[in-house]
Amino acid sequence: MNENLRLIKEIVEGMKSSNFGSGSVYEKDKQCIKKMFDSLGTGSTPYSKVYTEEEIYILLTVIDSTYSTQMTKRYYGTVELAKVLFELNTKKPLCQLFTDFLKDKNFEVFSIPGKGTNLFTENYGIDKNGTDKGKAVSLITKFAYFVTDFQFPIYDSIVTELYKPFWTFCGFSDKPLPIKKYDVPSLITAIDVFIAKLEKEEGIHIDYDTFDQLLWRTGKICRENFSLILSMEQYIDYKREKTPLTEVLKNDQTMLKFLTLASHICPLYKKYKNKTNK
Repeated sequence: MNENLRLIKEIVEGMKSSNFGSGSVYEKDKQCIKKMFDSLGTGSTPYSKVYTEEEIYILLTVIDSTYSTQMTKRYYGTVELAKVLFELNTKKPLCQLFTDFLKDKNFEVFSIPGKGTNLFTENYGIDKNGTDKGKAVSLITKFAYFVTDFQFPIYDSIVTELYKPFWTFCGFSDKPLPIKKYDVPSLITAIDVFIAKLEKEEGIHIDYDTFDQLLWRTGKICRENFSLILSMEQYIDYKREKTPLTEVLKNDQTMLKFLTLASHICPLYKKYKNKTNK
């Protein structure tokens, strides 16, 4: 195992600790939203849960406000999306629908009758002039992430931008698969291949949740956006007191290793981002 993959394996092992990230806003938000999914709806397990349209609307609103997916900037967007998800939920529990989609990537189960579109390709909401505002892939995948108990990959800018830098860092000989814009099947396939390579070649076992956290936390460091990954006390110590991050995190070996990982990933991230912007 090369040193880069050894570092990733050590971070993955560290993330399994029950108190990892417990003081961060990100973890508090995540657990709060998870409790809402657990408390709402009817059914004893995620695979049997059925939600009302109002409950889905509430859950979407909380996710949107927490993760800044911008649905509130559209008129009626959340209302339309909640209606589509509710109608799908009447056919089969949403957890089952999203889990089945991971296996076959068949859009048919998400088809919207009479429109020729599906959950992921449909436009939701309008602007002040009544013009369609576009898709809601990021918000939908975040909803799927929670409704499947963190076992659905999230589509967002950090994952799509850091996928190639991570692939390069790992030293895989073949080229990374492309993640097409707003294309969930290509996202799932690319992540599945990455996870399988880590498992087969290096014995590193991660699931969708761990993969997302691995890239997300590294991306936040690369973007120098620390408020969600540090506790309030740590953030004040870093920003107000100008304490170096290595000192702030001296008692958290896993986060210190994240800083080391980011020191390698961030230059690759900037390199790929500059190529994309040209």
